[in-house]
Amino acid sequence: MGRLIDLIKNYPAQINAFSAVCALFVSALSIFFTIRTLRLQRIHNFKSLTPIANVLANDYENQLEVRIRNTGIGPLILKRFTASDGKQEKADIISWMPALPNGIS
Repeated sequence: MGRLIDLIKNYPAQINAFSAVCALFVSALSIFFTIRTLRLQRIHNFKSLTPIANVLANDYENQLEVRIRNTGIGPLILKRFTASDGKQEKADIISWMPALPNGIS
């Protein structure tokens, strides 16, 4: 402890320069963390407002139902819809249904 006091008394200019360099380092570090935190907050805000499309298919006794529900927070806007079996694509789901047998309407 006494040696530190002697150092401060004998070399005040070097101590001031060292403390200035330390202050500059801390300032640069705080700017880095501020920019990183702002970037992470922006990514979080984008992800938390993302819509999530949930496709529900129900097969009742006399009807089929396909629903698209938004389970996210942001608005879900469908611009295009295609129904696919993995090989072919069609513009709607009804095109995939087979023809009804005779006597059934």
